[in-house]
Amino acid sequence: MSALWAVRHAPVRAVGLCYGRADVETSLDADAAAAQVLAFGTWSIGQVWSSPSARCRGPAAVIAARLGVGLHIDERLFELDFGAWEGRSWEKLGRDEPGALHHWANDWQRAAPPGGETVAQLEHRVRAWWSELPRGGDALLFAHAGPVRALRVIAGASWDEAMALPVPHLAPHRFDRS
Repeated sequence: MSALWAVRHAPVRAVGLCYGRADVETSLDADAAAAQVLAFGTWSIGQVWSSPSARCRGPAAVIAARLGVGLHIDERLFELDFGAWEGRSWEKLGRDEPGALHHWANDWQRAAPPGGETVAQLEHRVRAWWSELPRGGDALLFAHAGPVRALRVIAGASWDEAMALPVPHLAPHRFDRS
């Protein structure tokens, strides 16, 4: 049985910011992040996939080069789109848009940030990618907490269950691809 190893990017330096799709700097450069992931062990990775975000794409490219396999970038692997909230501080959003923020926080499974997307839309695009992922051999995915949680839902968890479990940075999560 082959597996997808999904890895969340390195921690970001944008503490307190809403940064779903915004490109933000990470605490590790691409080489250091890749080395940390590769230190988990030897896998038989035949393909590497990544979100287009630089925080994912950089380490994924390093790993693909080190393993001598192809790198595939797919827009369906982006983090949740926070729309008009991208790049703004959560504190400022709480002051400037308390109603919208409260509505989203209390109905996060159905509501979307202004101009953004719902978790159902995130799940839909990750599910489409998953269904088209070539089978046979292990694959590595460098992405975000949102797509990793969507993969948990695709594997049978509820969104509540998927959200209750942490998604540590640079730690591989296995998803069977039977």
